[in-house]
Parts: sequence; structure tokens; C-alpha cells
Amino acid sequence: MGTKTINLMDDAYEMLNKAKLEGESFSDVVRRILGEKRMRLEDFAGAWKDFDTSIYSKLAKRRLADSKKRHEQIRKMFEGL
Repeated sequence: MGTKTINLMDDAYEMLNKAKLEGESFSDVVRRILGEKRMRLEDFAGAWKDFDTSIYSKLAKRRLADSKKRHEQIRKMFEGL
């Protein structure tokens, strides 16, 4: 493979440099970033495995309690009619 010389503005160089992983060349960065394919559903498999679901459990319980409270308030309003 041959090589090509390109000019980059300073800000573009900094962006490319920040995207560089340890041991990666600038060519590797360009290939990695520009060679990315569309994500498939399988690409996300396991992505949330370390996610703390207790937060959502607490929110769901709170929403259920609030819903029951509102239901009771509405029921009492209609009792008086």
C-alpha cells in the first residue's frame, strides 16, 4: 500500500488525535471510524448486562403506588356524586 499526504486544520487534527486509541496509527483511526458499518440489533446484545436495574424497579414501584393513590382519590370523588 502506498501513502498519501493530506492537510488537516488544527481542530480536525486534534479531533483525530483524540479519537486515536493506544497503539493506533492515524490510518487505523480513519479506517476504524470511516469503515464503521450500520449497527445491527445483534450488535447491542449484552450492552446493558452491567446496568443497575434496581433504579427502574424503584421507579416502577413508585409509579404503581402513585397510580393507586390517584385511583383512590378519583374513586372517592365519584362516591359523592
